[in-house]
This record gives sequence, C-alpha cells and structure tokens, in this order.
Amino acid sequence: MMTASSTLPYAGAQVFILHGYLASPGDHWFPWLRDALQAQGAQVIVLSPPEPAAPEPARWDAYLQQALPPLGPNTLLIAHSLGGIALLRHLQHQPTEAPLGALLLVSGFDTALPGLPQLDALINISLDYARLQTLAPRRALLAAADDAIVPASLSVALAERLDAPITVLPNGGHFLGSEGVLELPAAKSLLDQLRGPHGGSGWPQYSPGACTV
Repeated sequence: MMTASSTLPYAGAQVFILHGYLASPGDHWFPWLRDALQAQGAQVIVLSPPEPAAPEPARWDAYLQQALPPLGPNTLLIAHSLGGIALLRHLQHQPTEAPLGALLLVSGFDTALPGLPQLDALINISLDYARLQTLAPRRALLAAADDAIVPASLSVALAERLDAPITVLPNGGHFLGSEGVLELPAAKSLLDQLRGPHGGSGWPQYSPGACTV
C-alpha cells in the first residue's frame, strides 16, 4: 500500500551535503537545500568535518569514512568547493559494485588554488577519474562565471576530467552567504535532473563563452 510519504520525489533518498574551507553546516545555502529536500521526502545530513579552518587530509578522510554509509542508488552526495575534492578522495576508495544515486559538485576543483597554499595537502592527490565515473554514473557540476575564489575554468576542467555536464551561471560568485547566496535553486534543479529517469544524460556540455542553465 502506498502512503503519501512514499510518493514524494525524494522518498527513500539519503542526502549528504559536505561544506568546504572555513564553512559550517549552518552556512550559505546548505540549510535551504536541506529543508527543500526534506520537504520532498529525503533524509538529509549536512556533514561537519573537523577543523574546517585548518583541514587535514587524514582527519577529513577518517571523518568521511565514518560518517558516510556504503554507497547505493539512494545515496545522493552534494559538495561545495573544498568539500568536492575531499569527497572525490573518499569515493575513489569505495567499492564499485553499488554506484551512488547522484553526485553534484558546486564550485568544484581538483588543482591548487592561487593564494590558498594551506589547502594543497588536501588537493594534491592523484584521482582515478575513470573509477569515479563508474562510482557516480549520475554526476554534474555547478559553477559561476564570476567566482573569484575558484575560477570557473577550474570547475570546467574538472568536469572534463570527470566527463560530466557542468552548468556555469553568469553570476553567483563562490555561492557564499556573504555574497547573498542563501538559496541555490540551480543546485536543487540539477539534483532533480540527476534523480530523474535520464540521470542528466544528454545535457549540453559547457563550451567557452556559453552557459548552460
């Protein structure tokens, strides 16, 4: 017998949101996205890795190993900025027999950032992009053309290595609360598409001078 809750679009989904450098679970657009997904039936946890102001790879790796469940089709992962590379580090060591339901990287990157050498220890790792593609067959990226912290070109390069569609908004910066970004409908829309029957297949790829919306 179907109940009202079982017909919600995210019924049965376990969603994990991972923030980045200097952030916390209550920052930026994370509470808004949590509430929007919970209203549609998802179980949502905004993760809180240790010492976000001084991230250490071993501690973040151990935290994610403990905090995240085994992968499966109902596991949806969203990460912002430094959280993206930390999540990819974690994912590439997981079994490939049960790919996750969706992976969305917001302001993602996988190379060193100008002016932020303190993050290099987390970033300087060899990623197995082919394995990551197998682990996350439904994957996408979101960036902004005016991001002054993670240039959109770095997100585009990561999307190319992951063979993933990327949406580049003309405005949005680094999607920070201090920039006025307390809601992020574009992230919810992309997650809806990944969750849908086609899993984002057929989306247009980013090309220089163009934005997908």
